[in-house]
Amino acid sequence: MAEQLGLRELASNTFKSFWSVENCLDQTKVRDFFRTMLLAEGDLEVDPSRWLPLWSQGVPPAFKDHPWDFERFDVGERYVQQPLSREECDDIVGALERWGLDQEMHCKDLDGLVMPISV
Repeated sequence: MAEQLGLRELASNTFKSFWSVENCLDQTKVRDFFRTMLLAEGDLEVDPSRWLPLWSQGVPPAFKDHPWDFERFDVGERYVQQPLSREECDDIVGALERWGLDQEMHCKDLDGLVMPISV
């Protein structure tokens, strides 16, 4: 969006999201959610251009009238289901601690954080 508004890119990065799911949630619903995420990811893989117009739903009201070329947009956030290594977990927890975002964490060990899901 910024590029199409004539702004220059200041930063670009790929990152991983860390999902937090409460133990009290219905595990069937959690599995169904992640199964749906995998199906959506599969659709994105097959035909990403089909889904680019959905970006229109995320345009802020102040920019609704701009003639966006959604074909120039990236597909955005992707869902990748893969195991998290102990080292990666330690790095993530370390960053959360450094940024003061770990106050609500009841567990900080990979074995206690990861919920195996078969989808």
